[in-house]
Amino acid sequence: MKSADKQVLLDYHEHITQQTPLPEPASAPAMPEEIHNGDELYFIGQHLEQYNHASRYAADYYRRAIALDPQDYRNNVALGTLAFNQADWVLAEQCARAALLRAHRLNKNPRDGEASMLLASALERQGDEQRAWDHYYKASWSGNCRDAAWWALARLAMKRGDTVDALEKVNTSLQFNASNHLAMGLKALAFSEERADESGAGVYFRLP
Repeated sequence: MKSADKQVLLDYHEHITQQTPLPEPASAPAMPEEIHNGDELYFIGQHLEQYNHASRYAADYYRRAIALDPQDYRNNVALGTLAFNQADWVLAEQCARAALLRAHRLNKNPRDGEASMLLASALERQGDEQRAWDHYYKASWSGNCRDAAWWALARLAMKRGDTVDALEKVNTSLQFNASNHLAMGLKALAFSEERADESGAGVYFRLP
């Protein structure tokens, strides 16, 4: 369509379909024992976790990496996290400690606090709340674990019956992650404890 002075106002080109090549089919990664690089083993394991691969298991790749390097930080944390999610608190603790051996030898306050957080969580599940408390504090220094670590410390403070300390710590957690609904709930519970009967509140807190 053109104007009176021959300016194009509207034009149309017919769409011609083209054959789109199909993507290459996905292939299974090499078996763990065929790989000798910790980075490759870690990233394959992460891929397998992400996509729930039908014929390979992430834990096998993490174990292979740890066999090559027993203090490999990322692979120990990855295997320990899998173990923790399967309620194997002992293995989770072992992996976290192995990761921290190298991390703390080279950097007392590493940027990544996952291993300290994992160790604290495993210790708490085994009933060692005092040592868990110490490692949650260690994890709270790291940016990627701050909100979760302070929330965990607030939980332990509530279990100790120290609502004032719990409120202080849960407020710190919410400063780093204001959308943490668990922290919001804990803060509300701490406020209610201030006004509730001591024994009744203690029973209420322990309910799942």
